[in-house]
Amino acid sequence: MESYLYVCKNNVGRSQMAMAYHNQVRPGEAASAGTHVDEPGGIVANWDGGPVEIIEAMLEDGIDIAENRRTQLTSAAARQFGRIIIMTEPELIPDFLGNDARVDYWPFDDPHGMSLEQTRLVRDQIKNSIGLLVSRLVKVS
Repeated sequence: MESYLYVCKNNVGRSQMAMAYHNQVRPGEAASAGTHVDEPGGIVANWDGGPVEIIEAMLEDGIDIAENRRTQLTSAAARQFGRIIIMTEPELIPDFLGNDARVDYWPFDDPHGMSLEQTRLVRDQIKNSIGLLVSRLVKVS
């Protein structure tokens, strides 16, 4: 079983969504991290950036990410995964992932500061991409 690491900026929105959808279909296969986590080990609900719309959009889909822990991406942590999917702005990607063949880039907008309606659009884009990825994994297995 290959392991997947989903990475965004704060480990509050995009990466948490992707990890939740991935693990819903293939439990225990995915984790998430952020490139600039202000409070490693803190929970999504306590993020100072305002996670309300992100949490609500996921709850609408029956997934509660409010109590998920936030993790800072490190090179040591990255080495533990077979695939790494980056969903943060290109300038925030750490150098240690620059030429790594395990890395894919998914250019989703950051839902931070978006309305609930806009956050739903990002959520749905991530959900659809995870669905395509996981369907390919099922065919290979």
